[in-house]
Amino acid sequence: MEDKSLCLTCFAEGDPMPEMFWLKNDREIVSVGRFSVARDNNCTTLTIYSVCMEDSGNYSVFVRNKYGSQTVNVTVSVYKHGEKPRADAVEM
Repeated sequence: MEDKSLCLTCFAEGDPMPEMFWLKNDREIVSVGRFSVARDNNCTTLTIYSVCMEDSGNYSVFVRNKYGSQTVNVTVSVYKHGEKPRADAVEM
């Protein structure tokens, strides 16, 4: 819902420890403005403060080390106060 904060967290393990990157619509997200990317050992968290409709989209976390990589995708839909989410939406 608009004006709320959204946190997406990913845990990954590997040897060597993998690098982790957050993307929106296949573009890397960096910590600036309402967006904060935190990394701590085997965890990375993307926080978007005061979400708005423009924050809706396809987000992914890309994890890699020298042995391989993996991407996990999630679709984020931001709604205005009073709007009903789609029937297949998952509230977290």
